Formats: sequence, structure tokens, C-alpha cells
Amino acid sequence: MINNINTAVILASGYSNAFDIPPCLLKVDHQTLIKRTVNILKDRNIHEIFIIVGYKKDLIIEELENENVNFIINSIYTSTGTMKSLSLLKKYLNKDFLLIEGNLFFDENILITLLDSTNPNCITYTALNGSIEKTIIECTEENPLSTSSVAVGISKISINLFREMLVLYESANYNWSNYRYFILKCSENLPISCINVDNKIWININSNEQYNKAVEGIYSNIYRKVSEKTIQFITNYLRQSIGTQPEEIKKIEFSGGMTNKNYKITLIDGNELQIRIPGAGTNSLVNRHNEIINSKAIEALEINVPTFYFNAHDGVKIAKYVKDAQTLSKQTAGITNNIENIATILKKLHSSDIKMNNAFSFISIIQDYESVIITKTNKYYIDKKYPNFSNKKEKIELLNDKIQQLKSFSLCPCHNDLVPENFIKSSDGKIFLIDWEYSGYNNPFWDLAAFILESELTSDDEQKFLKFYFQRPLLEEEYFQLNFYKSVQDILWSLWTIIKELHGDSFGNYGYNRYERGSNLLKGLDYS
Repeated sequence: MINNINTAVILASGYSNAFDIPPCLLKVDHQTLIKRTVNILKDRNIHEIFIIVGYKKDLIIEELENENVNFIINSIYTSTGTMKSLSLLKKYLNKDFLLIEGNLFFDENILITLLDSTNPNCITYTALNGSIEKTIIECTEENPLSTSSVAVGISKISINLFREMLVLYESANYNWSNYRYFILKCSENLPISCINVDNKIWININSNEQYNKAVEGIYSNIYRKVSEKTIQFITNYLRQSIGTQPEEIKKIEFSGGMTNKNYKITLIDGNELQIRIPGAGTNSLVNRHNEIINSKAIEALEINVPTFYFNAHDGVKIAKYVKDAQTLSKQTAGITNNIENIATILKKLHSSDIKMNNAFSFISIIQDYESVIITKTNKYYIDKKYPNFSNKKEKIELLNDKIQQLKSFSLCPCHNDLVPENFIKSSDGKIFLIDWEYSGYNNPFWDLAAFILESELTSDDEQKFLKFYFQRPLLEEEYFQLNFYKSVQDILWSLWTIIKELHGDSFGNYGYNRYERGSNLLKGLDYS
């Protein structure tokens, strides 16, 4: 690590109408955001920490009274922007520093990546998605900063850049300025490095929805450490399956997964592997025999990452690790270039003549999930957890019969589980579609609905995606199919959530929220 930074500034003077305390005092796993950030900084030997406070400042000062940090008060925080807060440090800063927004919950590896950069001026960013915050930057060779990506809120600022920002701010005479605007202006004269952290997790908390997301999902993904038991399992499995000896393994890291757990294995010789370990109860939900046959069939399309070991009995899979690859997320799946590439991949799959071993029947899967749940609980459990489930199921079966009579109804090879995390993008821009557990013949609108739903595409991005895929306007009955499958998938995966939770996993309100969303959409659907 290249790190000559020992000073940091945390912006914590603002407020949100969603909370009656400063957002930086919200707790995730019994620790406030700001104390967590301070501890992360100190773990990186950054001990000179300035915190700009304003709204309910005494609460923040009390929270950090034993942390040996410096407080700077912005007494006019209600009528000023973040650049005003930063300008209050003019007489205190005379060296390079980190700048972090106080309401940020982030993977500390973002900070490590930033500190590793040799450039004294850096902004971390992720690619733009219309559904997230609007303070944006663009990184191009011609113009390092402009307007097509989202700044994370963690930056490295040289003293020279800071002084340039102050000069511009003092001449602007505009209190509501955001510090990012002045970084943008200064980039015309000073080189500023933009570091992509699409594969890192972060969230800026300004609403209850964002806070719940941090508590229920993001925290567990950031802190999912690899246990000694898992390391031992992987080490033994590699030796027995492909002959890799324990002394050849340099590092094992968790690399994501919801249904399954994926791990990156770095070998001493520099080669990298990816191992997929099925999650609890998964083998009761997935036909591994079908998966392995379908996975081999789609190899001819070259849209999957090469796999060189697959155990159809336990579901463990070992594949090539795509170096420097980016796993897509809800933030990045909606980028226009990614939308276009994904539409192309799906069109290639759906129009292919590859032979799959099975048909994907969501009606059968719902029945199977019901059976598993009832066996582990009782016949009233689902309706108690998800009100009126039986009525929803009856309507789903009725509408499904109608859909199969439509002229536009068809069956083709489908993936059937298009969460954004099942797309990975290599450093040269090629996108791969992975994890074919639920693959089989299905209506292509199932895949289209899944990608739109799971990636939380905006209305504009949804239309863009459909235009890329169809190259024509959709018929009314095609929109009906699309919306029907959206509602069905929410309800189906809410049942999946119950099964996972019965096997010990925790998903907070995820299952119930999906059931409610699917039920509300289903309520308005009819087609005669």
C-alpha cells in the first residue's frame, strides 16, 4: 500500500428530514456510521481527523468524546452547502487529506483502493444509474470529470487542489455549493484520478429505505468473512477434485452470492479460480443434473465463463476466475452500454437452437416450494406469513392458462434467474452470464421481466432495454406477459426466501416486501 496520508476530514454537519438525529449517528450492527468510519481510518494509521459538525452537534461530539478527533462547527449549516463546511478547515490543513461524507456506509476496501493510488487527487465513483443520487462525474481520457458516473463520497485531495478549490469558492460567493462542483472546476487545471469501485459495496444514507438496505443487506455482504471451516472445506475440495495442493493456495476470499456462496481462490503462481458452494437447502430447490447438461449446451454460445469442474451430486462448481472482472449490481446493470450488451446476450440465447434438458415451470416450482415449507412447518404457515397467498396462487394459475393461448406465447432456452450479480464484465468489456441453476425452456418474457425487476431499472431504462432486445414496439399482449411474469417472480422468490430462512439464513423484510410488490402488480392484471 502506498499511503502517505495521515489526515482525514469527515463532513457531518447536515441533516435529513427522514431522521431526528444526524444521519452519521445511525447504527448498523450496534455501531454508528461515524464511529465506524473513524475506526476504519485509525486502522489505516490515519489519526488526525477533523469532523465538521452542525445539526445536533452535541450528539456527535458526545458519541466521539473518547476518540481524540477534532471538531469544527458550521453554525450556518442550514443555509450552506458542503463546500462551506470544507472551507472552514482553511487554517487547519496544510497537507494532503482524505475527504469522507459522514452518512456513508462503505466497504473499507474502497478506502484501501484509494490509498493505493499514487495520484494525490482521486475520486471514487461507480457507473451512473438513474435511480440513485444525482451528484455525478464522468471519467474520460479527454475530460477526467464530467457527467456520467456517480461519486461515492470518498476522495483524496492534495493541499494544492484544496487551495485551488478555496480560491474558486471565495470568488463564487455562493453558499449552497457542493464541494464536488469545485473539484470538477479544478480538474480543468489539475489532474484528478477517477477510481472505479463498481465491485465494492457502499450506500449514502439519506432515507429510511437506504438505511434499511444498509442494515438488512449491505452489511452482511461487506462483512461476510471466510470462516476457518470454509477455508478448510475449500482447501480439501480443491485437492480432491482438481489436485490443487494446500501449499499452492495463496488466498481465499468471499466474492458474493445470495442463493450460493462464491469464493475467489488466488494461487501462488498467480492463477485465479472461482468456486461456487451451494447455499443451505439449495440442492432441494435445484436439479443439478439439468444444470450440468444445460451448462454444457450453452458453451457453444460463448456467453458463460468456462467451467472445468462440476459435481452434479453436491452442486459445487469450479470455474475460471475472470481477472479484474466487475460483478454487475443494481447500480451498474442500468448503464446504457451494459443494457445493450445484456439485451444482445439474451437475444442470442433465446433465438438459439441449443437443446436444454428440461422445461422451467414456475407453477411446478411454486408447488414444490409450498411442499418443502409445509413439510418443515404446517399447511397454514405461508398464508400466515404472506396474507391471501392461496388466492394469489389461484389467480396466477388462471392467468398463466390465458397466456399460453396468446399468439405471441413461445418457449425457448432461458436462464430464468437474471439477477444483476449473475452478469460479470471483464476488463475488456465482455459480459458473461453465469449460474445456470434454474435454466430450461421457458417464455422469453420471463428472462426479460427478471432482468428489469432484479436490476430495478427505471421506466426509461426498461424501455431502452426492450428497444435493444426487440428492435420494435411491443404489442399489448406482450406487455401483459412482461408484467405478469414480474408479479409471479416476486411471489415465487418470496417463497424461496421462506425456505432459505428455514435453513438458517436471514433476509430481514426482503421476502415480505417482494410478496407485497408482486401482489400489488398482480391485482391490476387481467386479460380477456
